[in-house]
Amino acid sequence: MPDPPMLVEARARLISLLKARENREDRYAALLSRCQTSVAHRLTFDLHSMLADWEMKTGKRVRRRLSRRGVVYVDAIERFVGDLLCARADNNASGRIYRSLGKSAFEDASVNYDVFMGVLDGLKALELVGHEKGQTRYRKTGFWPGHSVTLPGRASRFWATAKLIDFVEPYGIRVDNISDHFKPEPPNNPLVLRDYGRGKGVNRERGPIIKNYERTEHTKQLAADVRELNEFLEGCEITGGEHHGYTRNFNNASWNKGGRLYSIGGGYQQLSEEKRLQMTINGEPVAEIDIKASYLTIYHARLRVPLEKHVDPYERAGVERSIAKIWMVESFGKSKPETRWPPETIKNYKKETGKDLREVTKAKDVAQKMLSAFPALHKLEDHSDIWADLQFIEAEAVINTMLILKRTHSIPSLSMHDGLILPRSKAELAKTVLAKEYRKFVGVEPMLTVEMADIDTDL
Repeated sequence: MPDPPMLVEARARLISLLKARENREDRYAALLSRCQTSVAHRLTFDLHSMLADWEMKTGKRVRRRLSRRGVVYVDAIERFVGDLLCARADNNASGRIYRSLGKSAFEDASVNYDVFMGVLDGLKALELVGHEKGQTRYRKTGFWPGHSVTLPGRASRFWATAKLIDFVEPYGIRVDNISDHFKPEPPNNPLVLRDYGRGKGVNRERGPIIKNYERTEHTKQLAADVRELNEFLEGCEITGGEHHGYTRNFNNASWNKGGRLYSIGGGYQQLSEEKRLQMTINGEPVAEIDIKASYLTIYHARLRVPLEKHVDPYERAGVERSIAKIWMVESFGKSKPETRWPPETIKNYKKETGKDLREVTKAKDVAQKMLSAFPALHKLEDHSDIWADLQFIEAEAVINTMLILKRTHSIPSLSMHDGLILPRSKAELAKTVLAKEYRKFVGVEPMLTVEMADIDTDL
């Protein structure tokens, strides 16, 4: 007997939804979700009671936690379940969240590692959370004697099961109103200071987070500036891209290395340019201001051999712009001209374009053209970790521009590291401010372009 038409239609809709989500990105489990309503608070307390009952029944604990310890678990449930439900409600994402389960990944988290693992075990046992285990980073040898390479891992994935979705519905919490009940909070301390990392380029591993750094008037001001931007943007309506606050990340145990603004969990910064240009801020379509060849411009300014104004530097080398940019990122990252494409770069290029980068062009051929066009790059090896210095100078110009736009003109803007996203009607004013701040920190005039949906023009 054939299935009823309504069942066939429902199944087709479900299959269509699942297929559509296959190509969408997983969201980062930032563990910053907070309850916004009394029913959301009641849900988290009830989930904690269920978790405690399971622990007693299975012998995980012989007596219930004291109230103070219980509050910590309620807080972890609130943040984790909130992230799960928000991901399920995000039509632009896969419905899953990801996070590494290594202890070091919880150094800067709002939830203690042991508490998180206890909550995860309980919610999995109650069939409220699905879990796909991650793969760790490891070193693989055997290519030739004495050689090893770090292969990228994959963080664990989690998702709200149908059982969890059914469980929250009697509380009045549904997929279409989850944002009314849970909302991410900006981080209390938006500064992240990391020690020196290991390796170079694709094999580079981030340095460990330094928690007990000295709090000075300088660090207090750095944090205050980021909080100011976070609070301002929290009151803005941003659609088409996710943003829940910034952290400002410094490197090499120094407050003048790195220093970029990172949207928590990646957010809009992980979108393609096409998708970013579809965003709106306070109901207005956006424009994206881009600093052309920013690293190259700052590097030459530091060596006192400034590049020609008002001309895209990459055009001098006769190399396709996207390829030249990839080569520059790799070369500055290693502090030496790149002559062989790293495996991860090849993989990413294949994913984005469908082409094998090695067949498109050889890194050594690009190096030859770039070094011929920009002889100063021969001196790259004289500047260890130059990328951290270039990032800091660039970040100072961009962040100061964002603060001026906010304080003087009440204009919201979003950082793209080497550019800004902001309401389209404010692009000309923002371009003027950014040019002034860039000149202040770099010492030379930047080449700026303004891009909009269906429009790509130099202003």
